[in-house]
Amino acid sequence: MILWLIVILTIVPLMLGALITYPIKRNYSDDLMFWYAIGLIMMAALFQLICVPLTFFRVPFHTLVIIYNALLTLLVLCSAVVNRKRLRCLSRYKVERSVFLLIAIGLIMIQIVTSVVFTPQYVYSGDDTTYITMANDSVESDTIYLTDYMTGKSCTLADVSPKYTLTSYIMFTAYLAKVSGLHVLIVCKTILPVVIIAVAYMIFWQFGLFLFKGNQKNAYIFLIFVSMLNLFGAFSNYTLSFRLLVCSWQGKAWMAAVALPFLFYYAAKIFEREYSWAEMLIVAVTMVAASAGSLFGNGLAPLMLMILAVISVIKYKRWKNFIMAAICCIPCGGCVLLYRYYDIILGYIQ
Repeated sequence: MILWLIVILTIVPLMLGALITYPIKRNYSDDLMFWYAIGLIMMAALFQLICVPLTFFRVPFHTLVIIYNALLTLLVLCSAVVNRKRLRCLSRYKVERSVFLLIAIGLIMIQIVTSVVFTPQYVYSGDDTTYITMANDSVESDTIYLTDYMTGKSCTLADVSPKYTLTSYIMFTAYLAKVSGLHVLIVCKTILPVVIIAVAYMIFWQFGLFLFKGNQKNAYIFLIFVSMLNLFGAFSNYTLSFRLLVCSWQGKAWMAAVALPFLFYYAAKIFEREYSWAEMLIVAVTMVAASAGSLFGNGLAPLMLMILAVISVIKYKRWKNFIMAAICCIPCGGCVLLYRYYDIILGYIQ
């Protein structure tokens, strides 16, 4: 069971990343770190698209697990078929050796070890009583949000805030616990910090390459500066550094440290030039992944994307970017409509 968790958090994101980048003929589309980052984002987006409808129809939690596992299996097999030649070339992947790389890796490892080993002993998050309890209740009761996390009694969707039912990251942690056989607390406080912190710095790495036009040495130095800022940035529980290093397992941390930085980097990158439908799809997938972590993602992600689109229109005279950004905002707009008419929709379904 734990082996399946390792596969889900390592091999599956890489295969999904290879699949979604297959039609893209750019240098970055063969980057393993890019594959992993967009693959993990794609996993969150797919889970969101499956979980929210099943939540409304009160489907058992184990059914959600089966459907999601079947979808992941199908997509991984498709990726293995279409990416046969690309996968054979993985051995050619090279990184420039530098002392700055070793320093950057050392600082990132310090953050991961601190988050996993020391933070749970000295930092208490009040959200633990909500998120971890809700995820554990779903595993134990085989329901999706239909257990009151305060009393342990059964409840209805009308008793649950839409900020939970319209997002899926809590259920994603429950899914990881279910398939691994580990307790939700262990998954959240031990497994997810390693994954989230690592993928966050993979995105910072990509952003560094974008800023410095592919210069790996400068990108390493960029990672060092970002690491130092994060190490001394947890002066408030509202900073990105706090979310990344203290409670990286929460949906808000996923949105702030993974989905939004990737969206900023990737949208800024493709808005500079002509882009393909596959690149547009990656932006749309990232928008869905942002909404999976928090309802705020449905506002912050479209706002960020539209601002980048307006800047690109002014700078590059590319009106197409504005139209593309508006199309990619449709999933978030749909979630906002669900929130606005939540009670009406529940009454109709029930």
